[in-house]
Amino acid sequence: MTDGFLCGWRVVSEIDLPELVSWTGDDRIPDVAVRVAATPRQLDDLVHHDQFIQVAQDGAILLTVDGIATCLVRSPSEVIVTPHPGSHSDEIKLLLLGSVLGFLCHLRGLFPLHGACVEIDGWGLVLAGPSGAGKSTLAAHLINHGCGLVADDVSAIEIIDGVPHVWPAFPRLKLCRDAVHLVDFAGMELGPTSLIRDKFHHVPRDRPFSTTPVPLRAIAFLEQPAIDETDWLVQIGSAPAIMAKLAAEVFRPTVAKALGRTRDLFVMQGAVARCVPVYQWRRKFDLTAMCMWTDRIKALATE
Repeated sequence: MTDGFLCGWRVVSEIDLPELVSWTGDDRIPDVAVRVAATPRQLDDLVHHDQFIQVAQDGAILLTVDGIATCLVRSPSEVIVTPHPGSHSDEIKLLLLGSVLGFLCHLRGLFPLHGACVEIDGWGLVLAGPSGAGKSTLAAHLINHGCGLVADDVSAIEIIDGVPHVWPAFPRLKLCRDAVHLVDFAGMELGPTSLIRDKFHHVPRDRPFSTTPVPLRAIAFLEQPAIDETDWLVQIGSAPAIMAKLAAEVFRPTVAKALGRTRDLFVMQGAVARCVPVYQWRRKFDLTAMCMWTDRIKALATE
C-alpha cells in the first residue's frame, strides 16, 4: 500500500509505488485511489478507441496493454488495475506513472506537456520533445550539475494566479540502456529494479525533492541535427509557432480531444506562450555536446 504525493494529489494505491514521495500533507480524503480489481474488456458509449485506449462519453478511460495490465480510469479520483498473467510490477508501474498520469492530468484540468522538468534556482525548465529526443538523459546531466528534478516525461502544468507552474511528480528518471553511458552517475544511484525491461530508473542522491509547484521560466524543444549540421539554440518568437510546438507535444493528445479538452488546452497553451520563453534546440546526442551547452541551458531559467 502506498500513500504518496503526485502532482499535488494525495494518491493511495494498492499497487506499491515506491517512486512516490510519502504523503505528509493534511488528512484529506485521497485525491486518487488506485485499486486492484476486475476491469471490463470494453466501455459503453465510446467516443474514441484505438489499439490500446478506449474513451467513453462519460469520461472513463480504458487502457489495455496485452501481457501487462488493463487500467480503468473511471473518474478523476479512481483508477482500477487488472494485472495480466505473467506481468512484471515494474511494467504496471510504468503504465500508472506514464499514460495513466497523463489521463489524470487531462481529467483534472492540467496541461500535461511531454517533457522532463528540472528546477534551477527556484525556476522550472522543461525539456520537451518526442520519445527518444533525449529529455531524460539531458535532465540527468543537468541534475548532476546542480539542478533539481521536478518531473520526468510528463510535466503537469497549471496556471496559478496567471503564472504557469509545473507540479512535481516523483524523484525518478527513466533512462534507456543506450543512454546510460552518456551520464556521469557520480550524483545518482541505480534503483533496485528497472521500471521496465531495458529501462533503468535513477535517483538523484543528496537532493531533497520539493512538492511545491515551480514557476515555469523556459521551455526547450529538443531536436537532433542532421549529420552535417552544427548545434544551435534559437528562441521561437512567433506566437503561432509556439502554440504549434506546444500542441504537438501534448501528452496523449487523442485522449484530450476525446475528452473535449481542445479549447481548454488551447487557452492554457496561450497563457504559456504569452509569458514563457520557448526555444528550439538542436544538439548532438553525446556527452561532449551536453557539457558544452550546460551553462547556456541553465541560464535559460535564470535570465
